[in-house]
Amino acid sequence: MITVTVRSFIPPSKPMGDFRLGEPFEMTIPEPFTVGDLARSLLSKNVNQIGILAVNGKPANEDAILSEGDRVDLYALLDGG
Repeated sequence: MITVTVRSFIPPSKPMGDFRLGEPFEMTIPEPFTVGDLARSLLSKNVNQIGILAVNGKPANEDAILSEGDRVDLYALLDGG
């Protein structure tokens, strides 16, 4: 098991204790675990709202494997024009 820090700008599918949009929180996950695995486990039915995935401040693909202490950001799609 590893611990990562997550900041999501998309609400989770199910209520999560003290979750606050855009506020960092820690998650303990099994190894190996990808950014996509984390997004699906946290967001479930809201996963289609993801616009950008980032790990440690850099854009990441869904298949990026997470490591102990990584910081994961889940950004929503942007509207407008």
